[in-house]
Amino acid sequence: MRYLLPFVFLLLCDTILPAADLSPIVDSQTIAVVRVDLKQVDMAKITQFLVDEVTDIVPQIQSNQEEAAPILFYAQAGIMTGAMYVQPILSTLQNEGKADEIFFLIDKKAADEQICPLFVAVPAPDSKPKEEVDAIRKLFLQTHLPVVFQRHGFLIGMPVLDDFGLAGKDDVMDFAKERFADPSTEKRPEFAEAFGRSDIAGSMIQIVFGFSMFAEEWAAQPDVPETVLARLPPEFREMIEVQKVSRKLMTEKLNYVTTGLDIQKPELKSVTSMTDEAAAREMLEVNEKTIQLYVQLIRQNDNDSPIGAMLPTLTAVLEEFQPKVIGGELHFSFDTKMYASLKKAVVEIVPISTSKWR
Repeated sequence: MRYLLPFVFLLLCDTILPAADLSPIVDSQTIAVVRVDLKQVDMAKITQFLVDEVTDIVPQIQSNQEEAAPILFYAQAGIMTGAMYVQPILSTLQNEGKADEIFFLIDKKAADEQICPLFVAVPAPDSKPKEEVDAIRKLFLQTHLPVVFQRHGFLIGMPVLDDFGLAGKDDVMDFAKERFADPSTEKRPEFAEAFGRSDIAGSMIQIVFGFSMFAEEWAAQPDVPETVLARLPPEFREMIEVQKVSRKLMTEKLNYVTTGLDIQKPELKSVTSMTDEAAAREMLEVNEKTIQLYVQLIRQNDNDSPIGAMLPTLTAVLEEFQPKVIGGELHFSFDTKMYASLKKAVVEIVPISTSKWR
């Protein structure tokens, strides 16, 4: 029995160890963090799933099979090309780099300064062997992430996108060095809480959005003047009022939104954390009212348009996809059954929309 104890311990560690401590590189400018559990990623399964779905859906949304054939070919080719690009990266991270997870950070400060707002971070503590760190650094350099530096237990890369009119390499290099020069002292407890959730943290991909950096901007947005409101139709005035309530809720009572995704199944779980149950119920009411108003506006103004023709199907899907309030949170789950409903809706909607516009 004693010989089994080390294996039991390792098994437990593999399931209960939290994600890397992001606090040194997550601060008031961090909009979102995406964590990918590399141990769960199987590119062969993901690629096969995507190819199968495209092969199933394209002939259904394009009744003319002569036109469907090239669409199907390019879609399948795009998936296979993407897989061929990702697989070596994944293999290097998993094998030579011995990395279990990778993070993508969306940065407001970088976006405000016209620099690509994406950072890529791989845990690289001081105890990590040099050859593994070198393998990850070399991988970054080979995949157009030329700004690579080691800070606070992470290897961090940042893309340079000169062709897209954003900052050039020197500007990006200077920005990145300054951005993570010192460990962050600005606490973002919502990120730590979201990544510690047992119901979502075990997902293949977890996405966490924090909104505190927008609070001042949203609170400072002026209301629509009464003189303008008075000239608008009643349904537009109601929409503006609902959006005003939504903005106030997001500014004052929204903690974070986190989503867990498994592409291979596919499954999705999402949680919107509010300050209390009353706020969660109010947010649900705002969401429901917003959908109702949009449907009403489309029916009044575009009933004969492509969007109007989609309404029955869209409404049925939206009703099925409503979140539930649990305590101070809005919970939404997307399973294989709901995926089948969504796929059915896509098949019904796309032929309508394409034929109406011809």
